[in-house]
Amino acid sequence: MPLNARDVQHFCRRVGFGASQAEINHFKGRERADVVDEVLNLTVAMPPKPGFIQPSSTWWTQKWPTINWWMERMVDSSWTNRTASTPSPLVEKMALFWHGHFACSLDKVQDMVPVFDLHQLHRSHALADYETLVRKVSTNGAALTNLDNDTNVKGAEQENFARELMELYTVGVGNFSENDVVQMARAWTGHGNHGWSSRLDARYRFNSGNHDNGSKTLFGRTQNWNGPQTVTELVKGSKRQQTARFIARKLWLYFVNGEPTDAQVQQIASAFSNGGMSIKTAMRAILLPPSGPKLPAMPSSGVRSTGWSTFFAAPACRWPTPKWRG
Repeated sequence: MPLNARDVQHFCRRVGFGASQAEINHFKGRERADVVDEVLNLTVAMPPKPGFIQPSSTWWTQKWPTINWWMERMVDSSWTNRTASTPSPLVEKMALFWHGHFACSLDKVQDMVPVFDLHQLHRSHALADYETLVRKVSTNGAALTNLDNDTNVKGAEQENFARELMELYTVGVGNFSENDVVQMARAWTGHGNHGWSSRLDARYRFNSGNHDNGSKTLFGRTQNWNGPQTVTELVKGSKRQQTARFIARKLWLYFVNGEPTDAQVQQIASAFSNGGMSIKTAMRAILLPPSGPKLPAMPSSGVRSTGWSTFFAAPACRWPTPKWRG
C-alpha cells in the first residue's frame, strides 16, 4: 500500500529526525519496501575530522564544539537534494544509538581524539557487520580507557571491560557466568592505551608484555584466548543467538518504542542472525515487519526531551540549526 503524508511523517521520525515538506513529497505515494530500500542503501557520508579536535592537555575545551558539530549534522541531514557530503538521517540516528550502546565519557578518557574516532566508528559502521563494529570499538583506546582496561594486566586483572563487553555490548545479563568474566578479563589483558606523558594519550595500544598467554576456559572452550577472538565467539560463535536477541530488543526499543513481544524480538533476531549479523538486515526486519506494513505508533505516554522535540520540529519548520551550549 502506498504511503500517505502521515505515513511518511511517522516513518521519517523512525529513521531520522522528522520530515520536511520536500521529504514528504519525495516519499509520498511510494511503496514502503521501496522507501525502506532507499533509506537503508544510501552511501554513508563520512565527514572529515574537525580542525578543533587535536591532542591537547586542555581536552575539555573541545567538548562543546564537538557537540555543536554533531547537532548540526543531525539537523542538516536530509533525504532530498543530496550530495556526496549530505548526512543521512538514518546513519546519524544510528550513530546516536551506538553512542548510547557503547557509552563513553570524555570526562574519564580526557582525550578527544580517540573519543571522536570512536564516534566515527559508530557512523561508518552504523549499518554494517556487528562483529566488525564490536571488534573495532573494543580496540579503540577511548572505549578501553572508559572501562578501565588500560589497567588490566596479567596477574592484576581488571574486570570492568570484560563484564561490560558481555553485559552491555553483546549477550546481556544472565547469559554469562562469573567465571566467564574472570577468563574474559585475562583474554583482554594488555589491551589499553599509550599512557601518560605530559597528558593522557588514550589511543589504542596492545602491550604484549602485559598480556596473559595462558590457556583460558571461556563458554566451555579452552584455548589461549586473546581479546578480539572473544568478540567473534560472542557475536558469531556459541553466543550468537543470545547476542542477536539482545541487540534486536535494544534496536526495537530505540526505533519503535514500547516493550516488544517475544515473537517480535525473535523475528528480528532471526533475521539478524540468518543475515550474518548484519545490522542493516536487522533494521530491515524492524522497518518491514511481516505482520503488516505499519509499525506501532509511538506511545502517547512517551516523554520526549526538549532536544528531541527540537530535532523533530526543525526539518518541518526549517528552523536554523540550534546551537547547544553548556
